[in-house]
Amino acid sequence: MHPKLITAIVDKILAELYRASDNYRLTELTTIIGKNMMLTKTNDKWFGFRGEYYSITTKLPQGRPVLLDRSLRERMKDYLSYCDKIDSEKQLIKSYIIQVSQKIRYKEMVLDFLPDNTHYLLKGLIQFFPSLDSQNAKPLDAEEIAAFKESNDKYLDMMRSRMVVNLIGG
Repeated sequence: MHPKLITAIVDKILAELYRASDNYRLTELTTIIGKNMMLTKTNDKWFGFRGEYYSITTKLPQGRPVLLDRSLRERMKDYLSYCDKIDSEKQLIKSYIIQVSQKIRYKEMVLDFLPDNTHYLLKGLIQFFPSLDSQNAKPLDAEEIAAFKESNDKYLDMMRSRMVVNLIGG
């Protein structure tokens, strides 16, 4: 499969699956920054915690950051734990999609390996990429696809779980 198509598929699926969680991450960090500004009585829209700097702007702040107020440290630890969990999930799903890309014989076959609810994201996307050499490619049979999906069911479950979270607005 074309490397740019793999990247586009991964980006599209992850963006959709993690839309709610990415919004939560931004909202939570914004809240922590706002509370830290109030508690430290500064206008700094960034802070330092455990040797890292956190900000919601892309503009590099000037000077040294104020440290995170003690009363917010537990909340920040929870936030970082959540971020680690989500980043780990994203990496696992990305790895699964890369495995799928090595299995398929023609580009439309990618849909056979992904949850049905993701197909609408990809149908328009895959049409813009050149076809794979499918003249000599024998499609995988239903048993081969089912076996692969069954052996990788945890990744499919992660995707389905994220879709449910998005539906309920979490």
